[in-house]
Amino acid sequence: MKNHHKTATIWWIVIVLTVLLIWGQSLPGKDLSNLQSGSVQGFLGRLFGEGIYQTFFYQHIRKFAHFAEYAVLGAEVAAYRLSARHYTRLRIWPVLVFGPIVATIDELLQFISARAPLVSDVLLDCGGYAFGGLGLWGIFVLWRKFYPQKS
Repeated sequence: MKNHHKTATIWWIVIVLTVLLIWGQSLPGKDLSNLQSGSVQGFLGRLFGEGIYQTFFYQHIRKFAHFAEYAVLGAEVAAYRLSARHYTRLRIWPVLVFGPIVATIDELLQFISARAPLVSDVLLDCGGYAFGGLGLWGIFVLWRKFYPQKS
C-alpha cells in the first residue's frame, strides 16, 4: 500500500508542475506570446522545410499547442487515477472536472496579460484533456487484455 501512495504522490507532483507550466504560458502578454509562437513556427520551418508553411498545422500552431498540453495533462491524470486505484476508492467525477476547471482558469488568466480568452480554447483544451486521458486509459485496457496480470 505504501508504494501506491508514493506513486500517487509523484503523479500529483508531475500534474501540479504541468498545470503551472500551462498557466505560465497564459501570463505573457500578446507581444511575447506572438514572439514565442513565431519562434516555434520558425523552428518547424527549419525542421520540416518550406512545405510546412502551407499546412493547416503550421497555421494553427497555437491551437495544436493548446490541445497537446491538455492531452499530456489528461494522460497524467489518467495515469494517476490508474496507479492510485489499488489503495483507495477514487471517484471518477474529480477526474472529469479537473481538466475543465484547469482550462477555464487558464483562459481567465489571459485577462491579466491583456489577451483575449476564448470559450473555444476552453473547449479545445477539454478535448485535448479527454483525448489524453481516454487514450492512456484505452492503452491500459488493451495492455491488460493482451498481458493479464498473474495472480
